[in-house]
Amino acid sequence: MASRLTAILAGSVAVGMVLAAAGFLLPGSWDVERTVEVQAPAPTVFRLVDTYDGWTTWGATWSQDPGTSFARGEGPASGAGTEVRWVAHDTVQATLTIRSAQAPSSVDYDLVWANGVKVHGRFALKPHDEATEVTWATSGDLGVNPITRWMAFLFHGTMGRQFDRGLTALAAEAEREASEQVPPPVQDAPVPIEVRPSKAAGAGAAYEGP
Repeated sequence: MASRLTAILAGSVAVGMVLAAAGFLLPGSWDVERTVEVQAPAPTVFRLVDTYDGWTTWGATWSQDPGTSFARGEGPASGAGTEVRWVAHDTVQATLTIRSAQAPSSVDYDLVWANGVKVHGRFALKPHDEATEVTWATSGDLGVNPITRWMAFLFHGTMGRQFDRGLTALAAEAEREASEQVPPPVQDAPVPIEVRPSKAAGAGAAYEGP
């Protein structure tokens, strides 16, 4: 009995060592990318990913916790330096900081999770007639920990599903806002007034309109 347990233990240790060794051979970084076409102009979509107020309209779907709320950081309300914090159960779960923004084509950001994991993300917007192609990409460094590198296989599925939910919500909000945008009224051109001499004769006679 003891020999069997010893054999099982030795086998488990051997498998663990093999997996750990293989982990060092796995990629040290990961990336996820999703693309969707939004039936809204690029400036409308850009505002939703470049401003704190924009993120609060759709960003909650990125979290799996229904009690998620938002808190704004000390930075500006839009553009580089803007901070968006996801809060759940009175704890900051993640902080997104916009690093650069090029209206209306791209937004780059860093995202730091509560466990210290840091990722870089980017929104790229390409106008297509009245629509916008939105590509959302993110990447991160896995370090040298072989266990973390094995977990990268889970990142693709988990992050991919979160991106799908997020892009669906982003598209719905952008299309809603685009449908509510009323074009400015067309102003009629001024009607020219014809000025002709009055019926009164004589020099210095006054002029009157029609």
